Amino acid sequence: LLVHRSTMVSWRQYPSPVFFILGNELCERFSFYGMKALLTVYLVTDHHFIPSNAVLFYHLFSCIAYLSPLLGSIAADSYFGRYNVILYVSMFYVCGHGLLSFGALPWLDYYYRSFFDFSGLIVIALSTGGIKPCVSAFAVDQFGEDQEAHRSQFFSFFYFSINAGALLAILTTPIFKSKVKCFGSDTCFPLAFGVPGVLMLIALIIFVAGSRFYKRIRPRGSNVASQLLSCASVAIHKKWKGETCVEGGDWISLAASEHSLSTIRSLRSFIAVSTVFAPIVLFWALFDQKGSTWILLARKLNYRFGSVSIIPEQINFLNPLLILILVPIFEGVVYPLARKIVRVTPLRKMATGGILTAVSFILCGLIQLEADKDAPPFIGEREVLIYHINNDSILDEGIVNVNHLPSYLNENDTLGGKGVVASNVERKWISCLFDNKKEANGGSRLVVMMEEESLNITIRTSLDVIVSGVLSHCDGVLIPSSISKVTVEWISDKWSHSLNSSTITHQYDMVETGVGSVQALHFTRPLLHTKTLVKSNQVSIAWMFPQYVVITMGEVLLSVTGLEFAYSQADPHMKSIMQALWLMTVFLGNLIDAMISGSHFVTRPAHEFFFYAFLMLIVMIIFIFLAVRYKSQSKTKEDNEDLNNIQLLQSK
Repeated sequence: LLVHRSTMVSWRQYPSPVFFILGNELCERFSFYGMKALLTVYLVTDHHFIPSNAVLFYHLFSCIAYLSPLLGSIAADSYFGRYNVILYVSMFYVCGHGLLSFGALPWLDYYYRSFFDFSGLIVIALSTGGIKPCVSAFAVDQFGEDQEAHRSQFFSFFYFSINAGALLAILTTPIFKSKVKCFGSDTCFPLAFGVPGVLMLIALIIFVAGSRFYKRIRPRGSNVASQLLSCASVAIHKKWKGETCVEGGDWISLAASEHSLSTIRSLRSFIAVSTVFAPIVLFWALFDQKGSTWILLARKLNYRFGSVSIIPEQINFLNPLLILILVPIFEGVVYPLARKIVRVTPLRKMATGGILTAVSFILCGLIQLEADKDAPPFIGEREVLIYHINNDSILDEGIVNVNHLPSYLNENDTLGGKGVVASNVERKWISCLFDNKKEANGGSRLVVMMEEESLNITIRTSLDVIVSGVLSHCDGVLIPSSISKVTVEWISDKWSHSLNSSTITHQYDMVETGVGSVQALHFTRPLLHTKTLVKSNQVSIAWMFPQYVVITMGEVLLSVTGLEFAYSQADPHMKSIMQALWLMTVFLGNLIDAMISGSHFVTRPAHEFFFYAFLMLIVMIIFIFLAVRYKSQSKTKEDNEDLNNIQLLQSK
């Protein structure tokens, strides 16, 4: 799939343990991405975080998930071995999912919900990071020295299992959340978080089932990272004391008396690659917003396609789907064609990928600007938005201070920050308060207005009854976001006229209730008028497709190529260190997101997207400058080993 081979090695010749590892990886990635796909929405809807705080916490969670691999790699390589780390950390992983699912129960006290939820999230973040650097390396351990072709091909299957798990999770877990009702709630987060937990349990069972077949390599007892740190400390200390370098040497050579030449060369390589990697941090700051700010944007769009609707959180399925499509296209078509025109180098690929990532955020900002046009106007605490219904029209009287209300409304502090819809029916004023905002779940609200105290009203679809019974003046009815048209029927002993017959049953078909809209059902003898108070989301979610294509192209060019570059420049025994360095760039990128979003540095979401795009372009200019000055490290035969397999270790 991802590796060009003239022939495919028969899977029957694979070591049997790797199939257990493939199944384990698919289920584990399902559990992680399934939970993560809902995290931002869960924080907004159930924990009532404001969007910026939800984004802050989402990226802090990602920070832990990408910092903890350092601990996992050290524990596996130096102390416990890869098998033991995967086994025992996976047990904690399952417990973390259990805590999160239990904390999602709506009838729990909020204090206990918070305790279980955030404890579970911390355990999940530490666990996924703990096993991340171990699984791929443990799989490679199962191959013999004479199975290089098998090992190379296996990386493609492994990478496929990662993306397949992510794709299935992003498509299915939002369905469990939105389409299932449980514990008296319109959503079912306990189930949506519970299913990933079950998949993680299955992953653990699959892994344990292969225990007697695994080849286990004992930990080395030494750590390359500590050696590099010691070497750097010695060199800095001697430089600080004023010791001079030998002619032609650099400050690192000052450590030659206490460290081997191999360690000194490794440190030079590490510092050189780190300098080039520094600008890549911002790529991850942008890329990982697919699960936070991009989801918040998707929820402000129209995610209906005719009578069919998707769940906004499902939009992220495009990334794993496109990565599986685009990587072979780039390897088999784009790169060969590009090589006929220009010299294609890893650093050039990475620079192009960074620029494309910036372009995707420009597209995102433009969509956000259009979506903002559908947002209801802001109302201050001492202000009221007034709509006046006059027969078939609705007049916007604008936002007024509560101290200067029209005569038909009494001055009332409880009106502050609300909307009021009023109507004069047969010289009698009637009015209703409504929340001038869109529903968090994308549903539409109907506000019932009538001159009578109550009516017997049925609101239904062709398949289901939403509400049926006596509704009073100013009652509200929530229509799920998946429903685009409802039928309203009402009965009144005082009304003898009908739209369709001489009976007293009155019927009105409402078309396109609209995602996020608020409408007034204005009952007047003998008609029903529908008036829009809050506009529905007009911008289609389909407009997000181009930005997903662009950012996934950026991922292919920058992320996949970045690890290839890192491995090609690293000494043979520094492969794991380079992977850890790459994961650190992901950690720092999410930390930038947390700081910018948490500080409210940019108040408007559209401006924030443009700000990130501007930063990315500036950083890419710096990256190109560094890349031009970068001197490639000399390669050995070992440096080139398994370079075609770097996609496995990508930060998926």
